[in-house]
Order: sequence, then C-alpha cells, then structure tokens
Amino acid sequence: MKFLRANAPRLPLDQIAAFAAEHFGLTGELTPLYSERDQNVRLREKNGSAWVLKTASAEEDPGIIECQILTMQHIAQTDPGLPVPRVRLTVDGAASRHIMAA
Repeated sequence: MKFLRANAPRLPLDQIAAFAAEHFGLTGELTPLYSERDQNVRLREKNGSAWVLKTASAEEDPGIIECQILTMQHIAQTDPGLPVPRVRLTVDGAASRHIMAA
C-alpha cells in the first residue's frame, strides 16, 4: 500500500524560492509547513500576501493534484466568498508546473 508510505520531497528552500520567482513571479520569506506526503512552504511577500507552495512527490498520481487544483478553481468561481485557498497561475498562465528534481 504505497499511499501509506510517505516519501515527501525535500528540496532546499533556495531552490523553491528560485522556482517560485521564475514560474510564479513570487518572492518573499519561505516558512516550511508540516506535511507527510508533500513538501509545503508558505511564501509571504513583502506586501503581506501569503501563498502555499506545494511540491508533490514524484510518486503521486498527477490526476490527484489536478483534481485538487480543479476543485479549488471551482470553489473560487462558484462562491468567491468562501475562505479557501486560491490557485495562483504561473507567469505563462498554467495552473501548475511540473519539474523533475535532480
């Protein structure tokens, strides 16, 4: 049962910061967040805006991530007043960016 074994990515924060700047146009202070399956960090911009950057395991089914993104986009469109995370598009308009860690 692979879903019971956590194999979360462990990228250096400076690599995540460079990725956020290049692909999402985001810069700011990074704070690691707890996660069993992913590597999540909060990025707080100088203006106070905060974003969660999720690095999913390479073992994760991409359909699961796509479902999460589509769900958040649907909620934002259906009821913008609900206090749920919002999807930030990449600088080229994509909802996510796939990379392979070295």
